[in-house]
Amino acid sequence: MAIPTAWRVFPDVADTVAELNRRGYRTGIASNFDQRLLKICRHKEALAALDPVFVSSGLGWSKPAFEFYREIERATQLAPERILLVGDDFEKDVEVPRHCGWQARWLVRPLASEGDHIQSLTELMELLPG
Repeated sequence: MAIPTAWRVFPDVADTVAELNRRGYRTGIASNFDQRLLKICRHKEALAALDPVFVSSGLGWSKPAFEFYREIERATQLAPERILLVGDDFEKDVEVPRHCGWQARWLVRPLASEGDHIQSLTELMELLPG
């Protein structure tokens, strides 16, 4: 479903994206969702500032294929260690990206057990240089 009103954005997203952009970070999305995500992002104010938006169908590979992450490196012209992926799937968003040399944080919503994860995007502000 690509109807933007059918999608909700967590309350911490807009402020976190705005703060990261203010600090000079480039923020984007890397998803296994399809091209409909582009429309959703354009029509959700909290997501409109995210650029680039990578979808697996556009990259030709899906997470957790190493090629998915390599295509993003190629497209952004960023070294692997300069990319931070935050996601809710440990294998696809943390384990494999770390094997590719990326930084990664596991986002677990709602509150979960202790571990190597964050529970809100606002926690990134404490982890990243300002």
